[in-house]
Amino acid sequence: MNARVSINAQQRGSSLSAETSLRPIPIRKPLQLVATQGQVQIHTSTFRGSFSVVLSEALRSAGLGSKVLISQFLKGGVNQGPNGAINLCGRLEWLRPAMESCLPEQLQEQDLSLKRKYEEKAIQELWEYCKKSLIEKNLDKVKIFDASWHMPSSNRNAKKEYEETHIKGAMFWDVDEHSDKDSPYPHMMSDSNYWAEMLWSFGVQNDDHIVVYDYSDTYSSCRLWFALKYFGHQKVSVLDGGMQKWLKENRSTSNKINDDLGKFSSIDKLNPKSRYKVSESTGWIKSKKDIDENINDHIDLIKLNPMCRYFFDDGNKVDYFSSLDLMRKELDKAGEDFQNFCNFLSIGAKIYELSENIKKFGNEGASLKLVNFSESLMSK
Repeated sequence: MNARVSINAQQRGSSLSAETSLRPIPIRKPLQLVATQGQVQIHTSTFRGSFSVVLSEALRSAGLGSKVLISQFLKGGVNQGPNGAINLCGRLEWLRPAMESCLPEQLQEQDLSLKRKYEEKAIQELWEYCKKSLIEKNLDKVKIFDASWHMPSSNRNAKKEYEETHIKGAMFWDVDEHSDKDSPYPHMMSDSNYWAEMLWSFGVQNDDHIVVYDYSDTYSSCRLWFALKYFGHQKVSVLDGGMQKWLKENRSTSNKINDDLGKFSSIDKLNPKSRYKVSESTGWIKSKKDIDENINDHIDLIKLNPMCRYFFDDGNKVDYFSSLDLMRKELDKAGEDFQNFCNFLSIGAKIYELSENIKKFGNEGASLKLVNFSESLMSK
């Protein structure tokens, strides 16, 4: 082509310039999907034909057992819509907007016709369908856990509440059941072997995105979030607002449960190749000895006297001293009863004693004693 341009230029008696010379078209690299990453993938291209690569990767994923949703946000000319979705391999859904003709690249507001508004609505309809599919259909790589737990004195049963209503597809994480039963303290994390087997029994894989939530005042879902991160799970999220916000916004719920999930008996039904693997972040947890050594090595501790100062709405202030003699003088100056302060210290000492004796009474007994003691104080 360049040779022909040169001949024509010579015939016209002019010299060939850089502007008239046609440069060769650069070779476009084909769109390549080396590895699928994430729940949502967005692919764009400046040339036709790239979709075949996306479709082949989607077919491969569906053939391996994953649910796949493809949405092509085309300018038009398909007239399909969510109700006319194409299903392939039994696990792949292919969507395109319900638009008969193509949208122009630029459209002035004053030129919008009813037809154009309808076409824009078709694009929005497809987008809303995609969002709904991600949330409600609970595609393969998202696992949802209800990690609700209530204080014994609340008279609430977290598991029963889950069975009555929960986010569709959510599984129940029993905080009591999945704690270390050999520990004298409540709700300690189990060891890595137990953790790996239990998550595997729930059908969780290492590349899943786990969303945790709760329906309690103790924010117990954060405990599960920490444990998952400690044992090396990368993609973990806490549902903003929990179940309370979910219900307040009138979002969909379910009462369907799978009794086989979360039990060691279900492990035999799982594919051994998908076994869950843990990677403990041991540096996240420190013993008291570690903390004491770290403080002594890096921090100079200075005893403060007063230790703190309390300000009250009426403008008064009280300094808090470690010495009882100084506290007596301070309270006398503020017109407060020193004996009431001593009673307060006694109550704190009693609570500390009960907490320290959990091992002596046993988990349930000590916790019950502590709750009963706290409630008796509040009633007074």
